[in-house]
Amino acid sequence: RGAMLFARSFSRRPSLAGHSATMASNTPKRDVPAPEWKADVPAWERLVSLVTTPGTGQVRRGLKPGERRSWSDPQLWTHVAFVPGILVAATRAAPLPELVAIQSAVLSLSLLYHWNYERPGLLAQGEGLRAKML
Repeated sequence: RGAMLFARSFSRRPSLAGHSATMASNTPKRDVPAPEWKADVPAWERLVSLVTTPGTGQVRRGLKPGERRSWSDPQLWTHVAFVPGILVAATRAAPLPELVAIQSAVLSLSLLYHWNYERPGLLAQGEGLRAKML
């Protein structure tokens, strides 16, 4: 009976079609084309390429030079989830300074990369490479 009540509660809710729970109101909407997947390349090959090559960034039409995301954007503030891992690695009885250094570097680069709207360039390549290193 509880499952039926639970299911009914969803049937009365208004549809959220066209709305993304991850989009903040302060995030400007961009006309970004969907990535094109090569149908002739096997999935395992795409996965290996994703893991072994540095990031390249995204080209966003209509993005002004120097435009940055707000720090209240979920793309940025959700990085707070990485802080406990850094703290645990640093405050253990036997600290792991290498892990603290790697996690801190990846966190810093990732924040800069996303703050910069994932633009292509050296930052995109460096962040992609360090994130895969972790």
